[in-house]
Amino acid sequence: CLYHPMNGFTRALDITGRVALAFSTSGDQLAMAYRKSRRAHNEYDLYLFKMQQSVLFKSEKLDTEKIRTTDFEDDITAMCYTQNDKFLMCGTSSGRIHALQNIRDESKGINKWVIFKTLSHKHKHEIFKICFSARFQYMASLDHKGEFKIWNGGSMTFIFTHQKEESRMYRHFEWHPFVENELIFGRI
Repeated sequence: CLYHPMNGFTRALDITGRVALAFSTSGDQLAMAYRKSRRAHNEYDLYLFKMQQSVLFKSEKLDTEKIRTTDFEDDITAMCYTQNDKFLMCGTSSGRIHALQNIRDESKGINKWVIFKTLSHKHKHEIFKICFSARFQYMASLDHKGEFKIWNGGSMTFIFTHQKEESRMYRHFEWHPFVENELIFGRI
């Protein structure tokens, strides 16, 4: 659903499966990933919504671009864009993190998301959240069982892992919006 403070909820998409959402850092695109049950096993839909505030809540039709990829073996469970929207980081149900790059095929006039890189240290469980620090120096990921990983935000290389005991595991985290090395955690 899209929500506008004056108009309330103005758009809704009816999707029954798992959905991952991410705004581009410029704020002009919203990525949405989901698998429809009628699709083939490895076929995944990625939608890019162009977010133009002047027409977003006036038009019945959003400016969307549908991109299909067959590169995934499992569901996308978390997404975020890198600095300058160069890559779309996708966490999966198997604990892998892929950096997707949008490649434009001018001869066919279409865009396709391709896996540029798969990060080396995978999580043991489904990825719950991925996000970057304030200046994109670091990236952090959290899985469903509370395993927390820090990565170099530029090279996308692994730095360290932290795991709380399961009875007090992390369930959420957020970077401080201005301070590069400060995080806040929520736990069970």
